[in-house]
Amino acid sequence: DYTFPGNLSLAAKACLLVVDFDPANAAALSAFRARFDISAAVAIFGPFSGKLSSEGDTVELLRPDRPQQPPSADAGFVPYVLADRISYASESPWPEAEEDEEDLSLQRLLPKLYGNDPLNWELARPTPGAPNTLTAPDTDNDGIPDAVEFQWGLEPSNSADGGEDA
Repeated sequence: DYTFPGNLSLAAKACLLVVDFDPANAAALSAFRARFDISAAVAIFGPFSGKLSSEGDTVELLRPDRPQQPPSADAGFVPYVLADRISYASESPWPEAEEDEEDLSLQRLLPKLYGNDPLNWELARPTPGAPNTLTAPDTDNDGIPDAVEFQWGLEPSNSADGGEDA
């Protein structure tokens, strides 16, 4: 669990990075930004002492809800709402790395699609603090990503069914 400062703007929340060192250590922060070419506009928080397993794990993203109001006994309490939950694995149907591939990260293809869908993820070089540059596969080139076609019961290899998507 990691709680971000309450005064962090919504715009900043879209571009933040959690690291395993203390960002108050200026030398470590500078070296990290230089190594991964991370803009000063990216908010960096830490230290995060947890570790995600390469074999599979679960990640939950929570967002703050409205604070409880008086006369509630919990007035001032800020509940958190589950925004997304991903339970990934290192085997099919999740993307699998070849033996000679190292330092790859699991990256989401389309942020607005269901996060727990293996079709919405790809292995690629890490992009800390930057948008992923992957594009969602569209096997039949009908303008509808395969993951969306699967989600709505369309056929990813049939471009004629694109007109059926309301």
